[in-house]
Amino acid sequence: MREVFWVMLSLSLSGAGLAAVVALLQRLLAKRLPAGLFYGLWAAVLLRMIVPAGPLRGVSHEAVVRLEALMQASAVQAQGQTVWQSTALTGTPGGTGARGILWLAVVWGAGAAGLLLWRLWSYRCFCKAVDSRSRPASPEIREQMRSLAGQGGRLPELVECGGVGAPMLLGLRHPRVVLPAGEFSTQQIRDMLAHELVHFRRRDLALKWAAVVVTALHWPNPAAWYALRQMGIFCELSCDERLTKSWPALRRAAYGALLLRLSQGVPERETPLSASFSEQKERLKERLKTIMTPKNTGKKTALLTAAVLTVAVVSFVAMGAYAGRSQQQNSGQDALLLQEVSGLPGGQELEQAQEQEQTPVLQQPFEAQGQQVSIAAEFGTRVHPITQQEISHDGVDFVLEEGTPVLAAAQGVVESAGYDGEDGYAVSISHGSGMLTRYCHMQDVEVQQGQTVEAGQCVGTVGSTGNSTGPHLHFSVKQGDAFVDPLALLEQSGE
Repeated sequence: MREVFWVMLSLSLSGAGLAAVVALLQRLLAKRLPAGLFYGLWAAVLLRMIVPAGPLRGVSHEAVVRLEALMQASAVQAQGQTVWQSTALTGTPGGTGARGILWLAVVWGAGAAGLLLWRLWSYRCFCKAVDSRSRPASPEIREQMRSLAGQGGRLPELVECGGVGAPMLLGLRHPRVVLPAGEFSTQQIRDMLAHELVHFRRRDLALKWAAVVVTALHWPNPAAWYALRQMGIFCELSCDERLTKSWPALRRAAYGALLLRLSQGVPERETPLSASFSEQKERLKERLKTIMTPKNTGKKTALLTAAVLTVAVVSFVAMGAYAGRSQQQNSGQDALLLQEVSGLPGGQELEQAQEQEQTPVLQQPFEAQGQQVSIAAEFGTRVHPITQQEISHDGVDFVLEEGTPVLAAAQGVVESAGYDGEDGYAVSISHGSGMLTRYCHMQDVEVQQGQTVEAGQCVGTVGSTGNSTGPHLHFSVKQGDAFVDPLALLEQSGE
């Protein structure tokens, strides 16, 4: 769930960045370039929110992962003896940061599901209301649509409805053109049909459905809503442009007059899951200007269009590269982040957690077979059970039955194996990346120096040799020149 959350957040931020670029291009060049170009650009913004351009890891993700690791390491430090099943090894304590991120993911997902269901329900109710008031169009009108469409190809169903104020295209599986009931001239009917046929041929309705789904998935992001609105505006502008670009001025004026008439009957609330001829009055002015002042289509316009497309493509990829920076590329930002939190409690442990991300994940170093395992001594400072002196404890002591198999926590090469004074029978394994694990006080050793071992391979059995008060396994992890808390590195069985 958390990984999905970070993917969605990364995509959402990338889409917002691309939206800013497209909005700037629109502000500078919308009056000089075709509306169809910006229709495609706004569709690309929403596409960017579901299509990654690279690996989805960023600065924020890495930082939170380290913070989660720190909080989990702190959670397993309890007073007295700690029952094994309640430690980080069992995956029970998730950490405050992990739970917070999980709740954010749940809220995000619930909001997306709720919004999408509401959209679908509203659309279904709208379609049922339209269908209940519709009747098949007259044969004359159907013949006009066939003549406009030409020979061949599938045509949408054609109906008339007294409950709509403007013509529209509805339905993906069963598309239908809905004409408003009323007195219209033959030319006005042809213009309405021609407009909706452009939507039908371009499959604008399918694109609108996809855009609504993307907006629902990214509902907390204002850029997604803005992109959806702008895409709808330029969908109609581009349709007008395509239809009227070769018309004379008087013909375009008649078309504009039809828009004005139909705008009187447009409801206050429209469904975004339809392609309508008309729209709200506040957007009508821009459509009329587009119709009455057609744009030039010369060489300069073509070159400018190519330049805009180049900027858009570069931005599309660049936003992905920004969201997908690797850990190595983020080292500078991460260093600054670490400096900011270095003064907080646990700041040094956070730096250690950053180093641990580059190391292998460790598995449980023993095979308990249903035993209730407890921890006699944790990593850090403790009172020695024999000398009664306060000393630094470089590992974790697991209380286990004698003879319990001791397992290699990760793949590696045995550096030392045998009896080692106070540690009794002990094994040290090198795992690369500067990591060394050590297993002490065993009853016997089953590996040799220089031997390659696999994760989970038996290296000996639990005993009480060396400086020991009873059967247990002393397990320590050394990263570079410093010992680290093994519990923070052990694989969580609940993950």
